Amino acid sequence: MIFLKKLDFSNASDTKGGVSRVKSTFAAVGAAYLISLVLLLILALIVTYTSFNEDWANTAVGIIGGIAALVTGIFAAKNAQSRGYLHGGLAAVIYRLLLTCIGDLIYTGADFGMKFFLSLLIAFILGAVGGIIGINMGK
Repeated sequence: MIFLKKLDFSNASDTKGGVSRVKSTFAAVGAAYLISLVLLLILALIVTYTSFNEDWANTAVGIIGGIAALVTGIFAAKNAQSRGYLHGGLAAVIYRLLLTCIGDLIYTGADFGMKFFLSLLIAFILGAVGGIIGINMGK
């Protein structure tokens, strides 16, 4: 958790609070994608060079997505003045929506059914928890 203090989103401030919140939210989403990329690379190395059962890879990818949603919430709410749960939850939903849209561009036929909406709900909940953590870290 030491690396959380090194990331400073204070330069995303502007005279208008709304602009700084949007910049901070998208900076948090970008940081979450970076963390996801690193964790997925580590997972790929583990699957390739160990006897890790590939059947568990989908579960591990889901866990990495959950961690990324939580981290997105923490980063998004870190500079918020109030309602960290809302900042974190919405940032995690943006993370999940972008992930699904990018996935649909690469692999056609993305499913926008009940499973997708359930993943958005889970992302919102994890982001809200991260937002609660992040708002308290900022104080």
